[in-house]
Amino acid sequence: MNNKAWSVLFGLVMLACAGLFVFAPAMGWWLPKGVSTHAGDIDFLFYLILAITAFFFVLTEALLVYFMYRYAEGEHGAVQGPSMFWGLFQPLANVFNTATKIEMAWTVVPAVILLYLAFAQVSTWAEVKYKSRLNAIWDKETMPVQVDVSARQFEWRMRYPSPAMYREWKKDPQAAQKKSRCLDSQSQF
Repeated sequence: MNNKAWSVLFGLVMLACAGLFVFAPAMGWWLPKGVSTHAGDIDFLFYLILAITAFFFVLTEALLVYFMYRYAEGEHGAVQGPSMFWGLFQPLANVFNTATKIEMAWTVVPAVILLYLAFAQVSTWAEVKYKSRLNAIWDKETMPVQVDVSARQFEWRMRYPSPAMYREWKKDPQAAQKKSRCLDSQSQF
């Protein structure tokens, strides 16, 4: 199998993957239905990361397929010469004309993208992990949160009351104390 055939095969595989990607939501092979209050924000982060990685994946694979096809060995092992396509990269080649500049570019560009993703997700994860729980459970009042803790080998399991249970306990503090005594009597050491 010659290099042109390999490039056609790689191109067909890339097109098949793109087709599966397009039809996956229609077939039910996609994200589950968002039922939490944070689903939209987390789905946005997923789509943002997917778009960035898909762009660079498709770009590199398309270039791979093109160059495999274009510069496949001709008759008698001769490599075909440059094409008009190479002229599009000439301005870039004039700027990045040393190995150091190229290495700096492929280090700085991913670093900037990763920094952007890190800063884009901070507010979402802070909302999901900290702020929502603090608002739901802790109030200005001094009622402590009761936690059910189970110790097992190599793990701790902790159960916190739901916001609804916490509101119920706030209405009737005796119910919270009864629950606490019930948990204490069920402990087995």
